[in-house]
Amino acid sequence: MTNESGEKADYCDEVLQSVDCLTTTQIAKEMAMTGPELYRMLIAFGVLYWQSGEYMLYADYARMGLAKSRTCGRRNRLGIWHTVRYLVWTEKGRKFLYDFINHQNR
Repeated sequence: MTNESGEKADYCDEVLQSVDCLTTTQIAKEMAMTGPELYRMLIAFGVLYWQSGEYMLYADYARMGLAKSRTCGRRNRLGIWHTVRYLVWTEKGRKFLYDFINHQNR
């Protein structure tokens, strides 16, 4: 293995281990789609589902470390504080989505 390919492999390993996450909409935009379009595809192909106000991965995918949940807080129109959980994708999940969508579009 040349030094350049070794550096690329190290870079890929670091990116896939990143703690930073992306929203579905961010990934969808990179694939020339909208967030809702990507969600609909992932639901149709049995990757995720909607429950209790949140998208969730089916167990087989949840075990793969593809996504995490984030929690944020906000006040509603009445001034009552609520927390909201939402799905974000790891770099490993981002790669999975690219590969999965490309495979489905063949």
